[in-house]
Amino acid sequence: MQETTVDPKLVWGFQQHDAVPKGIVETILKEGWQNIPRVPVFEIPTEMRKGHEFVLADGHYRRNSAIYLHHQLPICVFAPDEQIIPDGKKFAQFRHSADPHLYEKLLKFYQLFACTKSKA
Repeated sequence: MQETTVDPKLVWGFQQHDAVPKGIVETILKEGWQNIPRVPVFEIPTEMRKGHEFVLADGHYRRNSAIYLHHQLPICVFAPDEQIIPDGKKFAQFRHSADPHLYEKLLKFYQLFACTKSKA
């Protein structure tokens, strides 16, 4: 796992909505990102990229908030075979964190939705 920050527009999320929770935005404006869990992502293979470098495993609202605020998004990049283990501090709990096939499933979503939209 590698921690970094990126332009949130380089991170593709399978929940395509623009919702920005007021509470997250207010927390970021008051305290910065230090109390907000990093967003777990996987790198998209170069040959599959359609304007994105990462696929989001969790954190759609945090991504949307970063876009809204024009901030860099704090992420953790996981290897395809690496499991995301939520600890409540660095990573928030999310439904599919224990799925051993999460990477493959997210790439399939990306191929189906992001890649098809690019061809239209």
